[in-house]
Amino acid sequence: MKINRQLRRYYWQIRRWLPCGHKQKNRYIRELSESINAFLQQESNADFQTVLARFGSPLQIASAYVDEMDTEKLLKRLQLRRRIMTVILVGVVSGLVATIIALGIQLEMTEDMANGYAVIEIEVTDTHIEEDIP
Repeated sequence: MKINRQLRRYYWQIRRWLPCGHKQKNRYIRELSESINAFLQQESNADFQTVLARFGSPLQIASAYVDEMDTEKLLKRLQLRRRIMTVILVGVVSGLVATIIALGIQLEMTEDMANGYAVIEIEVTDTHIEEDIP
């Protein structure tokens, strides 16, 4: 069943290259998988290299998918991805800046406590201690 492992990796690589949503990727991979399974049933002695020769590399398959896509739709998706990545990047940088500021404040407070002095008040009270003296 070596070919099944190779096909899973093949589908995973195709999925990485496809510039579409999760549902579209699933549908496309399912249809491709059905085509490949039908091919393998017809060609009983086919191996993974035969599948690659017949269907193409993951990059070739993704390229063919992009060629079939509507250009405007593709560009909108790419623009959306860019915006999402920008928002994520801004969030991460903001979080890092906030963490650095908080650490700086904490360090300053620690230095102030270390260089300062402490006041300890001791209260002495009269206590009567009875001792047993033999």
